Amino acid sequence: MAGEIPDLEALERTGTGKGAARQARRAGMVPGIVFGGDAEPLPINIPFNKLFKMLKAGRFQVHAVQHES
Repeated sequence: MAGEIPDLEALERTGTGKGAARQARRAGMVPGIVFGGDAEPLPINIPFNKLFKMLKAGRFQVHAVQHES
């Protein structure tokens, strides 16, 4: 896997706050925020099962993850 950047599927979330995050969790998603640079913060949802598989595969936290805007 050296040199390969894994893709992480994320969907833009319409709502923000505690209620929207709870609704996302009930739907089997992991809520999050993408921020940095000059862009506005972007609320996202990540499918729990896909994220869990990446975490269980190991070394996920030391890899760069590619996202499309």
